[in-house]
Amino acid sequence: MLEDLGYLEAHVGRRTLLFKGKLYEINVFCEDPLVVGEATLHLKDVEEAKKGIDKLIKRIKIAEKTTGKKVFLKLLAVGRC
Repeated sequence: MLEDLGYLEAHVGRRTLLFKGKLYEINVFCEDPLVVGEATLHLKDVEEAKKGIDKLIKRIKIAEKTTGKKVFLKLLAVGRC
């Protein structure tokens, strides 16, 4: 998808970021353009879905602060609900 948007050299993978002395794992990460995503196999109810969204929002803020960039694409991937 990023290639279709002209980002031919974009590399997407996992990344661990250090922020305020704590490590945060990001399941889907690309630095240029800034892509942040979380992936989970299962969400059993609405509360778990809310927690997943909150986790994604936190990771987005951390990625923006550590890279100095605005997020280009946000992803939440769920295997099964």
